Amino acid sequence: MIEILALRLRQQRRQYSHPSLLGDACLAGSARLSIAACSFIAWPVDAGTVGSARTEESASLPGWVVELVAGTSSQSRPIPPGFPNASNTGVPAGVILTPSGGITVTEVGTIVEGLNIKGQVNIQAANVTLKNSIITSSGYAPVNIKSGLIGVVVQDCEINGTGSNNDGSSGIAGQGTFLRNNIYNVENGINVQGNDTRIEGNYIHDLNASGAPHYDGIQIDGGQSNVTVTHNTVINNQPGVSAVMIDNYWGAASNIKVDGNYLAGGGFPIYSDGHFNSSPISGVSFTNNYVVKGGWGYYYVKNSNPTISGNIESADGKMP
Repeated sequence: MIEILALRLRQQRRQYSHPSLLGDACLAGSARLSIAACSFIAWPVDAGTVGSARTEESASLPGWVVELVAGTSSQSRPIPPGFPNASNTGVPAGVILTPSGGITVTEVGTIVEGLNIKGQVNIQAANVTLKNSIITSSGYAPVNIKSGLIGVVVQDCEINGTGSNNDGSSGIAGQGTFLRNNIYNVENGINVQGNDTRIEGNYIHDLNASGAPHYDGIQIDGGQSNVTVTHNTVINNQPGVSAVMIDNYWGAASNIKVDGNYLAGGGFPIYSDGHFNSSPISGVSFTNNYVVKGGWGYYYVKNSNPTISGNIESADGKMP
């Protein structure tokens, strides 16, 4: 029995983008309420055990994990030992999931866990935790966090943007603490839209979106400060644009630390681009990362002066 912890029970009817997803979403419960107290209408899905990974040991690189692309062994990419991959991110093995439609969370302090969600998760209250769940949605953001909220945590989730009818999509959009999530089939893995954000231990890969996508693994488009990006695996399998994008499109960006990540692909894996307006980019550092060369190089730096040090660079993904 999966439980949702929150302050009180509320049900509301909301319109989903998919015509089969019109139903009641259970948003919260008093003290400790089982999911049986709530009613869902969703795409058919069986509750089951999750946690399997599309990984195998590399024969040529002992200790490395080879991540299979699109379920085949004809394409693969090596990930160094100790970095996030499909086997150590997303829903932990042994968790039993309960089917759910999309939900909107409006109660402060709600904990949502153990769900297989077909639809968007809208977080509109502070100190909400979303964990141990699968979210599948082709909307703008499978996990959408209202601007200005504090204390939001998204951890140990698998986030699938479906790769179609998802123009401009981001796996997670907003601010908060994002830990050990497996994010794919979106245009941007994480779109940071607020201050004081921690991104750690996530596996962002297989970016795929409709329309005319501008692919970024982690996107920080200005107006943010105090952001840490540490120990993530971010692989942009597309020919552009980045694994980590920092720019000043929406305003100044400051105090952003990108340290100890595995960053690969795109045009340049690392961008620090201050050419959009006069708002400064300051206090930005890219340190101690494994950087795999993109289609045009390793770093794109314009009208900014980030600290770049201690990175290990590779043209083919094989690190010394």
